[in-house]
Amino acid sequence: MEYILGHDFGSSGDKACIFDREGRFLAEAYYTYDTSFSSDGGAFQNSADWWKAMCVSTNEVIEKAGIRASQIAAISFGTQGNALLPVGKGGEILRPEAVIWMDSRSVKEAEQIRERIPEERYYAITGNAFEGSMRPSAKLLYMKKHERELLEKTWKLIGAKEFLILKLTGKFGFTDYGDASGSCMFDIHTKKYSGEILDAVGIPEYVLPEPRDCAEVVGTVTEEAARQTGLCPGTPVVLGTWDNFACATGAGVRKKGTCVSYLGTAGWLGVDSDIPLGSEEARLNVVYVGRNEYHNSAHSHAACMSYNWVLDRTGGSFGKGEEKFAKAGELAGRVPAGSEGVYFIPAMLKGNTFYQAAHLRGSFLGLRPEHHCGHLIRAAMEGVGYDLMLGVDTFKRRGAPIQGSTIIGGGAKNNLWVQILADMFGIPMARPANMQHVGAWGAAIIAGVGTGLYSGFEEISGKLETESRFEPDPSIHEVYREKLPDIEKIYKCLLRLYSEIG
Repeated sequence: MEYILGHDFGSSGDKACIFDREGRFLAEAYYTYDTSFSSDGGAFQNSADWWKAMCVSTNEVIEKAGIRASQIAAISFGTQGNALLPVGKGGEILRPEAVIWMDSRSVKEAEQIRERIPEERYYAITGNAFEGSMRPSAKLLYMKKHERELLEKTWKLIGAKEFLILKLTGKFGFTDYGDASGSCMFDIHTKKYSGEILDAVGIPEYVLPEPRDCAEVVGTVTEEAARQTGLCPGTPVVLGTWDNFACATGAGVRKKGTCVSYLGTAGWLGVDSDIPLGSEEARLNVVYVGRNEYHNSAHSHAACMSYNWVLDRTGGSFGKGEEKFAKAGELAGRVPAGSEGVYFIPAMLKGNTFYQAAHLRGSFLGLRPEHHCGHLIRAAMEGVGYDLMLGVDTFKRRGAPIQGSTIIGGGAKNNLWVQILADMFGIPMARPANMQHVGAWGAAIIAGVGTGLYSGFEEISGKLETESRFEPDPSIHEVYREKLPDIEKIYKCLLRLYSEIG
């Protein structure tokens, strides 16, 4: 019997999971690592901690699964994106601390890039809105200014999965197309790094890893790596991708007609296509993922963050834990669709894909004396839903044949919220079994495709086991459909208002 090992390396820890060829889950192991912060906005993780997490979790999960290491047919990864770890030409780590995605020291550098490349041009090249210091382009310009000597010694700047592959196989110098595209220095049309953006940043292309297919076998486990991880020497290592797309892959996004919805701190939904679905009028986030496919996504930047904020301020008598969420759901469930005129704009973190600005703020509108906390809670869920509904409409308008959606993330445990989304989108929502393992399962799928265990992504994506299915109510869908233009008017008004009052 052959098994696959998938690693889900997030921002706070590594979850290692073993699956059989049919996608059945055997075991998991989890190991955390720390993030250090500097007073000027720096955010770092030590690459040695990544490797320790890899070794500990791999040894542990093999033992828990009760299998032999020789039965593992392949290994791959879904890891946090946009990390920068400087490596010399011989593979030596020049500084063990990697700058990670949440580092915010490069605000001034981001503004300089914005001045050099208009936002419209930036989006036309990369398929992504310019997100300032969150993207590697600004971080690289900061590095050029403040760490020039280190940058001059650097042969490649690699991320988490590339470092792990270096330790496992001794091979490095590459990344997957998705991570390269997510750097926002990549031209989604030529499928190469953009010379125009690199010139604006002033960075030579050679320091960036070469883009490759995420399902490429990039090496095999060395004797030394096998000794530390418990794997067998010669085990194939498949490149992998960034964690969001690994989650989307595990949730079935590669199956035609399927959309993936995610409710976490932020919310997003994504769909794959053979052409970019974004446009100047509809600035979806578009990432080229290889094999002539694009992953298109729309975001609500503060999904569960908004919901939890409302609960924390209205649910003081609800109890704690599951009791609190059950009581909140009961009260919100008594309120009809549309929250009887209460609107919530979940712009706690700048807004959504279609309406966003640093000055935009979260807002309740339409409150009257007869409204109670149930209205506020339901309005919060609906507010996130409207953000994502704009994405579904855009996907359909741009030609994506969306017939249903898989729903994942912590918020997906909330039955009422999932039903609200089904009603808003007008499509069935499916919640997968073992939802908490979907990122590692996506990495395992990539490993299986890369080593020929699966003929392609379509074959295995259709085998996702569903725990619960939520059907839309057409009459309720019409309620939300009628209110969506009001939401867009509210966003436009609030953008003007908050720009004036600060």
